[in-house]
Amino acid sequence: MDILFWRHRSKRKGYTNIYCRITVSGDRADLGSVGISALWDEFDPGRNRFKPTSGNGTAYNQLLSNIENELLTIFNTLCQKRQPFTADTIKRLYLAESDEIATLADAFERFIVDSGVKPNTLKSYRGIQAALLEHLGNVRQTKVLVSEFDLPKFLAYRNFLTHKKKYAESTKRKHLSVVKQVCIFAKLHGLSPNNPLEGFKVKMEEVADPIFLTQEQFEKLRAHRFQNPRLQRTADVFIVYCRTGFHYEDLRALARNFEKAVHIDEQGREWIQWRRIKTGIMARVPIFPEVVEIVEKYGGWHKLPFTSNVKMNDYLKLVAMELKFPEPLASQISVKTGRKTFSSYLLNTLGWRRGAVKVILGLRTDRSLDAYAREDERLIRLELEEM
Repeated sequence: MDILFWRHRSKRKGYTNIYCRITVSGDRADLGSVGISALWDEFDPGRNRFKPTSGNGTAYNQLLSNIENELLTIFNTLCQKRQPFTADTIKRLYLAESDEIATLADAFERFIVDSGVKPNTLKSYRGIQAALLEHLGNVRQTKVLVSEFDLPKFLAYRNFLTHKKKYAESTKRKHLSVVKQVCIFAKLHGLSPNNPLEGFKVKMEEVADPIFLTQEQFEKLRAHRFQNPRLQRTADVFIVYCRTGFHYEDLRALARNFEKAVHIDEQGREWIQWRRIKTGIMARVPIFPEVVEIVEKYGGWHKLPFTSNVKMNDYLKLVAMELKFPEPLASQISVKTGRKTFSSYLLNTLGWRRGAVKVILGLRTDRSLDAYAREDERLIRLELEEM
């Protein structure tokens, strides 16, 4: 790296302002004024220093040496990381308020540690972190700085998620959004002189049509008696998911704490009031007769025959096979299908308003609801019947 101090004519006649320029492998970056204003003839361009005979030459030269040392420290640190960098990288690091230089991997770990999120979100962050580190390892950039993770590198990571990991659009968007948050976090906490992705927006994915059980399919599920006891228990628990709309972990947790979760209002109706584990938003769910039937069958909420999420989803596909459910429901049915079935039932079969459905599910936005249910011809039929 070459460091050049040069004279820039001042508006004051006979004076100069000293500027600094660095060059790395032919790539130049101007750092601007170093804050020294002196007589034009006091500076010696050949020695890159002030003449010893100048009035403040000794003090000025010490300042220039300090600047050189800072720049060389940054340069050597970047060389040790064995990652490509430019003169502009050194400039940004030098002009930053903090002299801490963080890799993207280090910043991500700091982001997670400082986030204070709930266990499920933490698990999601760790999964996103693992995918990013896998990509950085593949392209040999495990020590890439936050400031160097620019748009081309970000788009290469997106291609990795698309073609290598084969993630769905919603999953890719989640991964990309979190990485963007890490870059913002790094700049705010002095881990990077800039946010290299500033101004770039992660495109909103098109929400796929929700897959759910129709009312006929739900009644078929309720009426069928499975010879395999495991499938029968799976079907019974799935009925509860289809009429409460909870995620897997939420229903298991509230079943263990049913005495706190189940309430009776002034009209004698039973309600479930439960803060969702993922978001902390309160869901207020009226308890439907189909749920009461299953709970009583097993002798209480705490005795519902839960199994692991993975096994539950596997058994549900066998349930769908025995009931001859059509595609894509048969191959994609999962615990989440219960939440979508409940949402669609409220919105289209019962004709409840979106606002009420969001309160029941513990959602805040229409876009969140769109992921689970959207209005269809059943709601139109209800409107026609009321005309």
